[in-house]
Amino acid sequence: MKDVLNHRPSKFDPALAIPIGIFFIIFIGISDASLFDGYVKADNALCWSGNLSDECIKIWQNLGCAIGDQSCITHDYHTFQWMLVLLFGGFMAVIRFGMGKMGGSKLNPMLFVVAGMWFFTMVALFYFGWVDLIYYISSGQTIPDTLPWLNNQLLTAPLQGMGSSTDFEKSELFILNALGILAILGGWFKIIYIHRKVTGKRKRR
Repeated sequence: MKDVLNHRPSKFDPALAIPIGIFFIIFIGISDASLFDGYVKADNALCWSGNLSDECIKIWQNLGCAIGDQSCITHDYHTFQWMLVLLFGGFMAVIRFGMGKMGGSKLNPMLFVVAGMWFFTMVALFYFGWVDLIYYISSGQTIPDTLPWLNNQLLTAPLQGMGSSTDFEKSELFILNALGILAILGGWFKIIYIHRKVTGKRKRR
């Protein structure tokens, strides 16, 4: 525990930050289910991009949305999600900052960098699809073979179409989840490497 009670980044940082981030992701899923009728809102699941059925056109018109604008349907839902991500990400950064201060660290710039990585860990877990995966696991539902409501998003678009369907698929969600963990670990080990390089040079002087 003493390895994280200071300003220095260590392998114990991701070992703590990732599980804590996943815990908060689970909480976001529970909040979604309670306040917004579940992660996959019926209208959102029905009126994914490219579905120009009469029912969906009517939904868009009633909401005052442009026809085909899926994001308009769930604007409030995604705003609420983003607020929770910022809240929990900020809370994680405060946790790590407090742990550093508990260990007697002064306001070292590296402590701010490490606390920022805790924040990044939370954001990355969310945007790399972990909330989608955990929603289905926690609700006991089977993940659909295709998830068209995740089509054409910033991080899903590069993977979309790798499988047999033009829609975003379950297998691609798993790849996205794995890439998220790799991005988090890569960020952490890069910071650890840089810190050791810098402190090593100081010691040689």
